[in-house]
Amino acid sequence: MNSDALNPDTLNADMLNAGAPHTDTLALTSAASSGAAAFLPLVFGVVVVGFLIGAFVLGRRVRARQPRPPLPEEQPTRPPGGGPEGSGPEGGGA
Repeated sequence: MNSDALNPDTLNADMLNAGAPHTDTLALTSAASSGAAAFLPLVFGVVVVGFLIGAFVLGRRVRARQPRPPLPEEQPTRPPGGGPEGSGPEGGGA
């Protein structure tokens, strides 16, 4: 066996990278994974915006089915006496 092949001082770059993937393959893999990583937040954002728009539309439909608030002349009036029973000075109310 050649002892120079195992000496760390004599190892060259080709020997060090013999078991590792080529840098071109590594760059392509990295580019592909970063493209997917950039695509997923975009899809997630579109889904969230879709849910928000759907919730807004549903809220508008529910609100449209509710009765309108009463007009000022349709508002309830106070009973004759000025207020609820027991609210006077001798009534002991809060």
